[in-house]
Amino acid sequence: MFDPNAVDVPCRILLGRSLAELVAGPREEEVRRVRAESGANVQVLSKTLPAAFLARDECFVVIKCDDSRQLRAAVVGTLHRAFGVPRHERDDESKSRTVEVMIPEVACRHLVGSRGDRIKLLREEAGCDIQLSPGLVAGLAAQKRVRCSGRLEGVEEAVARIHEVLVEFAAIGILHPRHFDLREVVSVPGGAAGVLRDSAGPSSKNSRVPVRLLVSRDECAWLIGKRGNKIHKLRELAMVSTRDAELELQPTSSTTSSSSTRLPSITREVGVGGDAAGGGGNGDSVVDIFGAPLHKELCVLQLIVDDLAMMRDAVSWTRLVVASEFGRAHLTPEVLMKVELETKAHVAITSHGPTWQVLYLEGSEKTRLAAAAALHECLEAGVAGATTTSTTSASAAAGTSTRVEAASNSAGCGVTQPWAASVGSSHHSDCTNCFEAPPEHAAQEQRQQQQQQQHHQ
Repeated sequence: MFDPNAVDVPCRILLGRSLAELVAGPREEEVRRVRAESGANVQVLSKTLPAAFLARDECFVVIKCDDSRQLRAAVVGTLHRAFGVPRHERDDESKSRTVEVMIPEVACRHLVGSRGDRIKLLREEAGCDIQLSPGLVAGLAAQKRVRCSGRLEGVEEAVARIHEVLVEFAAIGILHPRHFDLREVVSVPGGAAGVLRDSAGPSSKNSRVPVRLLVSRDECAWLIGKRGNKIHKLRELAMVSTRDAELELQPTSSTTSSSSTRLPSITREVGVGGDAAGGGGNGDSVVDIFGAPLHKELCVLQLIVDDLAMMRDAVSWTRLVVASEFGRAHLTPEVLMKVELETKAHVAITSHGPTWQVLYLEGSEKTRLAAAAALHECLEAGVAGATTTSTTSASAAAGTSTRVEAASNSAGCGVTQPWAASVGSSHHSDCTNCFEAPPEHAAQEQRQQQQQQQHHQ
């Protein structure tokens, strides 16, 4: 039976290079036979893989099809050829075979099920051992391995059943096509964490405005995960920290919006002026995403939004925090209206004292992410233009700047950046190995330096 969700859910089998060559065959004759026999689209990927895979002895076999019948035929044809078993013949029952399937990390806990019930059922149905490998697939973001071991017939059944479960997850909205994208992670010099490989090259700079998310305490605990396992994985892409929201971020009556008719309904639901679920006030936390190019920070935001959507009491809005200085200058009513028209998300902005503003984005996950990207791109462009102007004006005071820089360098790396305290960073802004501090923290850093100098005096 045709299943429209199956079209967007690839079955990705990891094979050693020697096994993958057997599947492909001379001049790819064997893989063409698999396609003809099964009716599925079968590809052996080796040269088009991310650089992290090119240095390893592994390849992908990617199977895309319309229904489970085609999938099973393609899996059987692929694995029979990989292990040298003639077509329509049974494998030696004394031999144990092991195959790994790659699935999105977001699907792992659903695949295991409550108390391991689902994965136990899969093992019984397939008649082989199925285990989630620890850690992520090395070099790739948000992907994990599922290892299937046992007789060949059982392994083939396990691979097919796992794919059917992923198709079910796609049908109910747990998985999206973007979860199957291969995003490469490379090491950051001077640290063990990783970030996504920048397609723009090494010249790309960190964002000037951090992406800040306002969440409830329950949502914050969900994002951190048991023993911090979730937030540690997010830090493979960018610097991510959490903190209690300032008192200033409590709801106020000072509100402006690009859509005045929509604002009351949005803000009432999220708790402006009250304590509704997911609402504002003392029970909120701030998630800071910084220290990486904007597209990587937005990737972290996407993972967070996707993760929050799995909560039992998931909400249909996202709250972003921006500095009032930047919000008033660059997020004008005209800009908000344009973002609404382009992304189909409902956008509202509220002022919270002289320092912060909160952006309310309501709609589907896709429209909220599109709106967040558009708004932050506008902020980046505005701040970059303002920085260029101030740099031109500051060139007349080069002598004074040189003396200040010399005094700053003499202090070494003992100065702790206020914006990085929650992630344990103690880098000085002038160090070559340190992340670039967002401009809104420059005044706070200067005040801290002055306080330390007064203390030493």
